[in-house]
Amino acid sequence: MTAPIKPVKLEPTSSYIHITSPLDPQTIQQTAAAQNIQIQHKGPVGELEGEYIFEVLNNGQAVTRDSEGEKGVVMGALEGLKASDGITNAQVMESRQRAKR
Repeated sequence: MTAPIKPVKLEPTSSYIHITSPLDPQTIQQTAAAQNIQIQHKGPVGELEGEYIFEVLNNGQAVTRDSEGEKGVVMGALEGLKASDGITNAQVMESRQRAKR
């Protein structure tokens, strides 16, 4: 029995993209870099195969939510990734608080 994968720690102020692809994370990052898109692999989405979380960067720094120009950088990265070969789906991750029971 393998150990369960721990959830990725996400900063509430940073922008993230959820990517679905049969490619490995390093290949996805190289594909993005070839298009001048800066992303950093943060980890898998649970135990799902081919599902990854990437943080969006601008000039090597994390793109923060609600910052000036954040939407342009994130949407530009999203459109470029969706057009890339080997990437099945890409979507912006929204942060939301879990409901208390």
